[in-house]
Amino acid sequence: MRLTELELIQTQMVARHGIRYPTEGNIQDINGLLKRLKPFEELLPLWMRNYTLPYNRSVAGELAVAGKFELWELGVRSLARSGHEKRVMFLKDNYRIAHTHVKRTRDSAIAFVDSFFENPEDVEYIEYPKNTDFLLRFFDQCARYQREHSFGLKRESIEFSPKDLMAVQSACAFDIALYHHKHQWCSLMSMTFIHSLDYLDDLEQFYWIGAGYKINYEMAAVLLRELVDTMMGRVNGSNTLAGNFFFAHAETTLPLVTLMGYGDRSLLLANATKAEINSRGFRTSILSPFGANIEFRLFKRKSGAEEFYVQILVNEKKAKIPGCERVFCKLSELEQQWDYYLKPYDFQKDSPPPTNNSAEEVRNANIQGDKKPREDEIAQVFMPNAESSAVYEPKATDTPLSIPLGSVVELKLDYICATSAAEVEYLKEFAIAGQVSVRDMLSLANRQRQPSHSPIRAKS
Repeated sequence: MRLTELELIQTQMVARHGIRYPTEGNIQDINGLLKRLKPFEELLPLWMRNYTLPYNRSVAGELAVAGKFELWELGVRSLARSGHEKRVMFLKDNYRIAHTHVKRTRDSAIAFVDSFFENPEDVEYIEYPKNTDFLLRFFDQCARYQREHSFGLKRESIEFSPKDLMAVQSACAFDIALYHHKHQWCSLMSMTFIHSLDYLDDLEQFYWIGAGYKINYEMAAVLLRELVDTMMGRVNGSNTLAGNFFFAHAETTLPLVTLMGYGDRSLLLANATKAEINSRGFRTSILSPFGANIEFRLFKRKSGAEEFYVQILVNEKKAKIPGCERVFCKLSELEQQWDYYLKPYDFQKDSPPPTNNSAEEVRNANIQGDKKPREDEIAQVFMPNAESSAVYEPKATDTPLSIPLGSVVELKLDYICATSAAEVEYLKEFAIAGQVSVRDMLSLANRQRQPSHSPIRAKS
């Protein structure tokens, strides 16, 4: 089937919010590192000696200006893909805009709306309540997920390097995302270290919200069901929606694309070889960056028998729909393909809502979406071989990791690449602050820490 034979009658999109400011936790970690380094000013790069963060807690976790522009541009491109030469008029019967209770998702929706609609002031926003958002924050409403995997991973922790060094990575990520700066925090990291952290991030996300556990992505069945029901409603005339837009989190978009079969479900292991790391198909920097989106486009055949086709764009890129293996698939075929998740799968049974005790655990964990700082901006800027397509296809020229995860000697900090006794003494203090041993942390005699020989698994 060709696009010229089809007429677009409905588009639905599930989008992650745009670039945000660091959370309070990010800010505390970076400020904590700066405070501990203060006594050693003479060893620090000049820019770091009187450095203060260019953001504060008043904007912690909120959508940044760059993020607003990111979603505004997404609206412009979505409008053009829908065949409109100018902004459209918002009518309640034709369009629906929804977001979670978290402010950055509402602000993302507003930015998108400003470029998509001629009358943005008339748009009615649907905000799903904090404690009963089964559609976009299903990860909050599933006690089994929180108990078996989310909190389990948090307890077990996939940390291969000190907390302080992860703060450097986080600061670099936000320097790039917010200000396009690479000359301060990012200058402390070598490409080897960046590649190591990129795999570390993928490893964590794979078992947190990716294909590592079925419950991670099966929770998204409630959202897939809503999307398909909306398409069926347009087909049978029970709704007249031309556009249906949801704004949420990485914990929403990544499980959804995984459920539908995008990305690689092959297990990621802590002891993976260089070749395995290099050729992995699961890359969060490609599947779930800031502004990540999945667009469901419903088409009607222009002539002949009345048939309806679906095209799915992942991050605005065309890709064959897994299972159907075509860019345009019949809606009826997808119904059959996803039948288990559309009908017999019982979210309430498989993912019962939190009890009073588990609800308290959720509150204590302060889950707001984006449970960890997102460093995918680093990978996108520094890695020349990063693919922009929806499904990563490894290249022979990709640079493999040249050291095991956790070997941080590649950081270009003089006081970390120490050789003198005095510097080693300082490093002991640095290691204690990061809650790791000097032996585990350093490679002063070109020795390297050995990676784990088992996959990262949560406690059951």
